[in-house]
Amino acid sequence: MTRLCFRGAALVALVALAAAPADVRGERTLKFTVSINGELRLSGDGADNGQAPPEVVWRRLATTPLHPVEGAAPIAADPTSPLRALVRGNILVEVSTAGRAQTTELRLVRSTPTSGWTVAPEDVNQLGRSLGFGEPAAGAADNAASAAAPAEEPATGVPLWVWAGGAIAAALFAVGLMVRMGVNTSPPARLEIPKWDPRMDDLPEAQHAPEEYPNEYPDDPEAQPPQ
Repeated sequence: MTRLCFRGAALVALVALAAAPADVRGERTLKFTVSINGELRLSGDGADNGQAPPEVVWRRLATTPLHPVEGAAPIAADPTSPLRALVRGNILVEVSTAGRAQTTELRLVRSTPTSGWTVAPEDVNQLGRSLGFGEPAAGAADNAASAAAPAEEPATGVPLWVWAGGAIAAALFAVGLMVRMGVNTSPPARLEIPKWDPRMDDLPEAQHAPEEYPNEYPDDPEAQPPQ
């Protein structure tokens, strides 16, 4: 019975969470990658609530840090400026849910010598135009950096903890209901007391006398029954 209750509670919780909107169940994971001559060199991650259009997601290349993938050679910085780099070759820039673009030259920038690379805003816009994205709403001076939304956007609507709490409450209610249904609530059976038969009065007295218990101490005078 206990196992059945827990299975029912788990089923109710899963159904409640599955009924939650997509932006409540979890964030959309975004992937940003740069491949050079067929080799994956840089990768970065992001997330949002799934409502941003592809062109906005694409422009996050200007703000999402990209790090060398495991086993790949690091990107060589400009000898005269460690915060800049220029890579050449058959370059493929890909952003999940936004698209992919090819180029032969890509400029990278970073804020410190140890931080991740980001694609230069000018190159982000140029590659975006090849995908059919329009110009960013910000001015030319701000470029893509100002137009790009942050990599993580707060989800709107009912918070996830509200849905989780509701799912737990529904599961507990289901468990209580199932336990109650499994308990026998019928009243206990009445104890039948035999009625006195008047014919018992006609029986010999010996049959009414209580049984005598054996004398456990025959040698003790005080334990002997009165004569």
